[in-house]
Amino acid sequence: MAEIAEKSLASVVVVHKINESGNKVGHGSGYVYSDDGVVITNYHVIRGANGLIVQKTSGSEVRVDSVLVRVRSDLDPVDCGSSWGALEPCPSELNP
Repeated sequence: MAEIAEKSLASVVVVHKINESGNKVGHGSGYVYSDDGVVITNYHVIRGANGLIVQKTSGSEVRVDSVLVRVRSDLDPVDCGSSWGALEPCPSELNP
């Protein structure tokens, strides 16, 4: 278990939900799915968000103003864009 945590730590993010006033009103976790900026999080984390701030474990953040919610399951992709800098996706053997 420790080996899995070590391999995936760099891909873990915090997803902050932003309301219409621009305030953080909730948060949850997610992980970098691909190096082009797609992050996977849970629907209940982003439900009702007017925007998101996604934060890497390094502390760097990106604001996402357009939130696409697909309610097919509790897992939803968030496109953070490729301009976020170096991203470390979850290793493919751990990526569902």
